[in-house]
Amino acid sequence: HLQLNELSGAEVRLTDSLEQIAGPFELILGNINRHIILRFLPDWYKLAGKNAILLLSGLLTEDEEMVCKAASDAGFVFTGRQEESGWIQLTFNRP
Repeated sequence: HLQLNELSGAEVRLTDSLEQIAGPFELILGNINRHIILRFLPDWYKLAGKNAILLLSGLLTEDEEMVCKAASDAGFVFTGRQEESGWIQLTFNRP
């Protein structure tokens, strides 16, 4: 998809462990369930560069309050939300 969108300089990683990943990153996308997102939030904060964007999707509307609190506790700032058919996407910024 990167080539189709003529995007260069991007790095995509599919992983179940963050141990071998070094930041900082400008954008982090987590499209997984609430339990995994909650587990990774503190690590994502460490990997995120200043003013980085964190996009979280694959969440149900009932996950929103818990995920927003955990993201805030990790240091992220909530910046936006989208909803479709009971699913939500949450956007945060690392100050």
